[in-house]
Amino acid sequence: MILKRGLIFALALALLLSTPGAGKADEAALKLPPYKRVKLKNGMTLLLMEQREIPIVSFSFIVKTGSTADPAGREGVASLVAELLRKGTKTRSADQLSAELDFIGGQLGATAALDYASGRAEFLKKDLNTGLNLLADALLNPAFPQDEVTKLLKQRLDGVRAAKDRAQGVIGSYFNAYLFGAQAYIGKADWGQALTQARKAVECALSVGMNSAGASHPRPPNSGSCRRL
Repeated sequence: MILKRGLIFALALALLLSTPGAGKADEAALKLPPYKRVKLKNGMTLLLMEQREIPIVSFSFIVKTGSTADPAGREGVASLVAELLRKGTKTRSADQLSAELDFIGGQLGATAALDYASGRAEFLKKDLNTGLNLLADALLNPAFPQDEVTKLLKQRLDGVRAAKDRAQGVIGSYFNAYLFGAQAYIGKADWGQALTQARKAVECALSVGMNSAGASHPRPPNSGSCRRL
């Protein structure tokens, strides 16, 4: 029954995509608000889009390096670096950073995909200076405290172990392994090997530390920023 439903869905999708004009966006209907584009001397590209309906300032940033650039034996480093940006700086602990963000009702977070890492911050206009200070501190002065690194790495190991018990947790990796083979986008279809590599990555990160891992990629011109008012 499940196979039959899947076949019907696939046929319906194929029919939809084969319809002339299907899937094509109406270019005339898409109209972005005015925005400014500035390229700094250090190579960073800034995009500014003003929308003054509400007194909120939003920031988004993108670094053109993701998990496919992880060194062999240290898979997952890009993702760890992104998540650890919220876990303390050279002048603020993770709790202090969270407390200051909560006090102004701000948001700050980052994540890593296959080809890029990205993050977002949002603050009320009246708290812009405070929010910018917190954002800059997180991006420029991450401390990667060892206790937070250890905690996050152990959580990742538990996630690897748990994923193999759920079809939804492994199907993407099997598909990537089939589609890309031994390329950078390969998923670990052999979960025994994946767990072994995850353990090795944990041991490596614990012994070497995260500072060297996060030092090379998140810098201009490998990054860009978008500010929306």
